[in-house]
Amino acid sequence: QMFAEIDINNSQGVTWSEFLGYLIKNGFADAYEPITKYVPLPMEETIPVRKLERLIYLPKLDKLAVLDAKDHHVRLYRPVGKGYELYRTLPGSNVLGITYLEDRAHVLVSSIDAKIRTYDTNMHWRPGPVLTCPTAQISFTYAPIMRLLYSGGITGAIHCWNPWSWKEKISFKHAHKDIVTDLKVITNTSLLGSASLDSRIILWDMMTGHSHTELVGHQKGVLSLAYSSEFRILVSAGVEREPFVWNPTANSILFRLKGHPSPLLAVELLDGSPGRVSGAQSGPVRTWAYRRLEL
Repeated sequence: QMFAEIDINNSQGVTWSEFLGYLIKNGFADAYEPITKYVPLPMEETIPVRKLERLIYLPKLDKLAVLDAKDHHVRLYRPVGKGYELYRTLPGSNVLGITYLEDRAHVLVSSIDAKIRTYDTNMHWRPGPVLTCPTAQISFTYAPIMRLLYSGGITGAIHCWNPWSWKEKISFKHAHKDIVTDLKVITNTSLLGSASLDSRIILWDMMTGHSHTELVGHQKGVLSLAYSSEFRILVSAGVEREPFVWNPTANSILFRLKGHPSPLLAVELLDGSPGRVSGAQSGPVRTWAYRRLEL
């Protein structure tokens, strides 16, 4: 009955506008202002690429990492005026991932050779220890409260590292059945979320090292996760055209966001703004507005 009341267009699906409209109508939420309109800024220069694999922004460094399959190094760019200029290159071919550990002031770069190379940004980017993994690692996340680094591999395993000794602490060898595409710490909890091409999202208890629960809903591969500690929601995106919005502590889907014409590559929550951004394989990048809901 509630679903029928929300689905005012009888589309057999619920959009965010319909869901929020229902909440406002029934006094569960306040009316909201529409999200700010975003417009592209002119770029004085473009970043040259030959076969782009990934673009990864490192917010604590304010650098953009360009992973180009044709390069034998990683290129880091810094914003200058209306464009970017090359800041530094790091050696490595067939690079799969890169991350920055602020607590250790180290950049980590993973390659197809199953190595994770470290660089000390406080010591003029001096190369540090090289971590050897059973398989190549593609995703990273750092848990500040636990002071631990997590990485996800191409065979579905998740590895936990001590970034002060650079030793592996524990591994979940059979966490997933396919590539671990993304890892996300659920802030202010002891939970770690992992996404995979096997269509599964699993929440892990970092205190015990055991799986806590599984978020069931995706039928196809999941490529990206984003979490908002302010709004207490987890958003997942992947091969399906609809981003899923979850209450991770209740193991429930709040709603799905319709509007993309093709599979989704990434999703990002905008800090300090009631909005999120999702990007598809083809078609537009979309912004969505949301409000804080007491769940």
